[in-house]
Amino acid sequence: MNNTEFVNRDDVANNKNIRNTRMVLGTSWNIKVIKDFPISFALTYQNLANRFEYFDKLPSKNEAKGYFLPNVNLAYKGLSASYSRSVNPPSFSQIIVLNNDMTPTVMVYASPYFENVIRNDFSLRYYKSFTKSKTYINASVSYGVSDNSIISDQYYNVADGTSSRQNIQASDIGSLFWNGSLSQTFLQNKTWRLAASINGYFSMSDRYARINGEENMGKNSFGNISGNITFSYKDNLTISPNYNYSRNGVEYKDDSPNFRSVNNITHNFGSSILVNNIKKFRLEGSYTLSNLVTGIDNKRGNRHLVNASVYYPVLGKGELKLSVFDLLNQRLYNNYYASGNSNGFRTSVNLRQYFILGMVYKFLNTGDKK
Repeated sequence: MNNTEFVNRDDVANNKNIRNTRMVLGTSWNIKVIKDFPISFALTYQNLANRFEYFDKLPSKNEAKGYFLPNVNLAYKGLSASYSRSVNPPSFSQIIVLNNDMTPTVMVYASPYFENVIRNDFSLRYYKSFTKSKTYINASVSYGVSDNSIISDQYYNVADGTSSRQNIQASDIGSLFWNGSLSQTFLQNKTWRLAASINGYFSMSDRYARINGEENMGKNSFGNISGNITFSYKDNLTISPNYNYSRNGVEYKDDSPNFRSVNNITHNFGSSILVNNIKKFRLEGSYTLSNLVTGIDNKRGNRHLVNASVYYPVLGKGELKLSVFDLLNQRLYNNYYASGNSNGFRTSVNLRQYFILGMVYKFLNTGDKK
């Protein structure tokens, strides 16, 4: 960097070789004493050996540890639960052998030795279908916790723009994930159909941040809930109003001027429509009112998104199609986010209002076989 000729900087080369060897012994059992209540149980002993070779730049390190790792699965009709324990060596990419000053304003310090990570995972799931009432339920939740984590310890000097960082081992972190769906058909015959569904998921994970000596715990989260109602009359009309809620953000444990929590929430209200047999024409379209964050000060605004297509039959099995996407030219994507002790707002625009004229032709039409 900033040199007039090539210089061999072997003094900062991140040469490393890590060998992980596992020896696993165990047993597994499938037990079914009670009807509709199967039990699966496994217990393994794992010896994990790690050899860290740093080619005489740092002392090599050999370590081997033994772990007992259980795995249990229980099920009763539509309900199932499980627990498992696992162990993994430190990440190869996070290991840095030597101090690196290749960039004039950034110093990266060595972080060559880390401990294995032990993780415990729990999960619960329920699935049930009621054929007579045409109701379907599916839900699951899982939680995992690791006994340690690796974070970046960073320092910034605002006076001269220099900074430094080093990977360090921190305390335990956890993660939670949930998803579920519910659908119900209220009416279905040759003339009418009325159905509704709701789907959602949510994820939360811990993330440590340490900057200029100040440490904080952030909980990263993202999730989505969507629901729609479908109403149909024969093959002539279908209307589907819908709602979608999405959220992503970071909540910090300690209130601090340097660590600001962020919630990026978007609401989408809308409906789609399909109309057939209007003097041979077929029309489909959708409208969405999108309420979203429009700036880093958390101000909000509305966007109106309209898409539509018109079909007209030609050449027997063909259809002439005219489509417009984002008719009002308002589509954009905003993201309000937090990373460490900084907040950011990003907006992107791609392929807004455009029109397409095309031909749809069915070469083969396969019907239902009885």
